[in-house]
Amino acid sequence: MGQVPETAKRTQSRFGRSVIVIVLIIVVVIGGRFLQSRLDPAVAARAPECLELADEGLAYTNTCDVEINFRYCFTTHPATGFQNCQTIALAPNETSHSLFSEYRAVTNADGVYEYACETPYLPVRIQSYTDRHVDMDACRLDGEAP
Repeated sequence: MGQVPETAKRTQSRFGRSVIVIVLIIVVVIGGRFLQSRLDPAVAARAPECLELADEGLAYTNTCDVEINFRYCFTTHPATGFQNCQTIALAPNETSHSLFSEYRAVTNADGVYEYACETPYLPVRIQSYTDRHVDMDACRLDGEAP
């Protein structure tokens, strides 16, 4: 009476292994992020998801619960790089001033580029580690070499 059929044993064994694999993946992902934030806090300071375009006048709101440094630049057509870049601090739920008048003052402006980092880190563009012809977003402490 206490016998478990062989197929049930195999099913339980597969299910058990699947659960273990899923748990290990979750632990590796969460543990990796935790370890990365300890070894390279500048990576953990990235906060572009904290920026939301406000309803009126080309202004941005900090939607996170931490203070951020918000960097904005204007893009131009034809592409001549970023123009008139500025960095401002935004408290949680604070909205930046309207960028509309600055945008209109830039010749051939065709867009706004924005990036944010949690304070005290500042948003910067650095050369890619893998391709020197490509710039990428990063967060750095003031005065820290890229």
